[in-house]
Amino acid sequence: MRFAKSFLAVVALFSAVGGANAVSFPPLLYLGTININITAGQQIPVYEGTRVTNSYLGGYATDKDGNTVAHIVPGEGGEGGLTNAKGLFHPSVRGVLQFDNDGSYGFFTMEGIKNGTEFLYVNFGTNSTKYDYLNKLFIISNATKTADNVLHFDLFSPGPGLPL
Repeated sequence: MRFAKSFLAVVALFSAVGGANAVSFPPLLYLGTININITAGQQIPVYEGTRVTNSYLGGYATDKDGNTVAHIVPGEGGEGGLTNAKGLFHPSVRGVLQFDNDGSYGFFTMEGIKNGTEFLYVNFGTNSTKYDYLNKLFIISNATKTADNVLHFDLFSPGPGLPL
């Protein structure tokens, strides 16, 4: 819910700056979560800052009702992102999940920025007949990392009218 409060604060700021001509932001619909169990990060110095890499040990994805709908494929995916020379973190997440209903696979990428709260744009690619609508959505997420090395992502998309 920290994401929702932070996001609303950003929307309020842009609305205040825009004054009477502000464009309204569509409501966000909660889609579900992705939880990824990761290894401890490897810090790699590079010319533009420090890269963080992780390996995926497993995990799962849920729908908006909290039902598990897919599992993260262990060993597929990784990288955590880049902390630039100014200390700003640019998360970069890629992974593969397998849907429980039909065994089909989905590939996801997440790119974003962390400046206090971590916000990401999420892109899905799957041939699952049940979840192919994910290919067509604009999805945003917040991200948190737990003490026991679990990356947690809450997924949202502008609505209404989504095929959920």
